[in-house]
Amino acid sequence: MKYSNFLFILIASTSLYSFTQELPLQQLRVSKKAIEIEGMMKRDTYLTYTFTALSVAQTVYPLITLSLQQKEVKAKEAKKENNEKAPDIPLWQSVCQGMIYLAKTPVYLIKDTLTHLFFTQEGWKSLALASVSLAGNQVISRVCDKFIHPNTLRWYAHSHAQYDVTITLIKERLTLLQNPVLEEQQREFEQKFLSLLSKRLVHQSEALCAYMMYKSKHLSDEEKEIAQRAVRTFFTVQNYWLPRIVQQVHNNNYQECATTMIAYEDDMRCHINHFSIIEGETLEERRFVKRLVKRLSEQN
Repeated sequence: MKYSNFLFILIASTSLYSFTQELPLQQLRVSKKAIEIEGMMKRDTYLTYTFTALSVAQTVYPLITLSLQQKEVKAKEAKKENNEKAPDIPLWQSVCQGMIYLAKTPVYLIKDTLTHLFFTQEGWKSLALASVSLAGNQVISRVCDKFIHPNTLRWYAHSHAQYDVTITLIKERLTLLQNPVLEEQQREFEQKFLSLLSKRLVHQSEALCAYMMYKSKHLSDEEKEIAQRAVRTFFTVQNYWLPRIVQQVHNNNYQECATTMIAYEDDMRCHINHFSIIEGETLEERRFVKRLVKRLSEQN
């Protein structure tokens, strides 16, 4: 289903409510955001393939170079030996020399390799290439941490729309503002901060709805219809809760807003878990998100 068709259904599902007041989640903004998310996910996929190829090339190139150089040295030595006439020796002595050579071959290989690496110009070049390769792999690994990730709603929520952090901050501000001994200057600051947080929550909810709209488009036919219904429900629910939260913040009704935030947080958790089941989030993808959350908390 195209995003334009999705918009028609969303408009119809909230048309009665829109007569009374402007909705926090606007259909056109959600649709535009869904297109942006689709472009971002395509970019991340292409970059993943590119960095994987670069990582393989960085690892293999020095090994190939070293192997070719050693092969060239061995060829020169073999050519030199062929030019020299081998002395006639008895059969038993030849067999003994062969057995001794086989026994000493690992030692000779290690010695030849170390000699080539540390006592020849080609060896130092190989070491330099290997060092550059390792450094390049480290850089690529760090960059890949940003672009290699699960394509799930839970990952997107923790990476680009951290609604849970915003809810925690709002609840902390509400508790603080209910303190009767709070200084007037600090109260004014906290009220402005709370207003900004409520607007941030609207933007994050809009982004989550847009991601769900994008993801539902790429699911299998049997899950697509269920996912689209989940998106419509999420859109309607957000336009139920968010105007109340914004209005309660505007009216300084902190106690009622704190109760609303508890119910809103439970509702958000329920909808995200539901959509995660629909999109087929795996256990490994959920573990990835847990590691991401832990890393972000350590950085903060």
